[in-house]
Amino acid sequence: MSSKHNFIIHRFEEFYRIIEVLTEGFVPNYHAEDLRLLKDPTDVMFIGVPMISFGDIEDTDISEFMKNADPDYGKYAILMKKEWALRQRWMSPVWYITDDMLNPINRNCKALLESGIVGYCKKYTSEWMGNPYNNYAEREWRYTVPITEVKWIHTKKAYDKWRKYPLLTKRPAPTEELEKYTLKFDIEDIEGILVSNKKEQEEIRRFLNSIKYFSGTKRHLSPREIDKLSDLVIVIEDH
Repeated sequence: MSSKHNFIIHRFEEFYRIIEVLTEGFVPNYHAEDLRLLKDPTDVMFIGVPMISFGDIEDTDISEFMKNADPDYGKYAILMKKEWALRQRWMSPVWYITDDMLNPINRNCKALLESGIVGYCKKYTSEWMGNPYNNYAEREWRYTVPITEVKWIHTKKAYDKWRKYPLLTKRPAPTEELEKYTLKFDIEDIEGILVSNKKEQEEIRRFLNSIKYFSGTKRHLSPREIDKLSDLVIVIEDH
């Protein structure tokens, strides 16, 4: 992995999710975005956007970033090259909005919803676990499936109904419609794969030797490609 900062990072809570992405690609799913001025559950500026999120980190030492970043995002990750991100349709850095800017956005919410622009908007600060949280620290990049392609979820009431939380601890699986918009990639697009120990590193190598298709592309991996991909698996605790 190069020391030059040229990648974005997608993190996972569970190890098996790395294998899922290597097999299927990045499948979008609904995530909540709260752009409301008030906490009205029927306000259409609380939306469930079909997306995949990445972080644009500044740390050159990735192990320090993983140690110090918000643990709720998970201890596993795939690092994707920015060149790959910039080639993707509907991929963009997020626009972080101050409170003053929320007023004109909410006044023009209909046009912004119809265009899908609000899918790339996020409050500069919000609350997390009852405490103030600076969202800008994540420097998020987002791939969203436009509202012209698939239905978005409008209002917190509708999102909570879909999410079924706390009845379901994990969000519902992506629909077949969303699976059509999976982000695919090749080996050259990966900067690194982060795991927490040698056992997991070996497990990925065994998986790569048995994988039928790679990244939802219906393409088999050659022995040389398996070796190349295996070399990208990094054990964080050893760095």
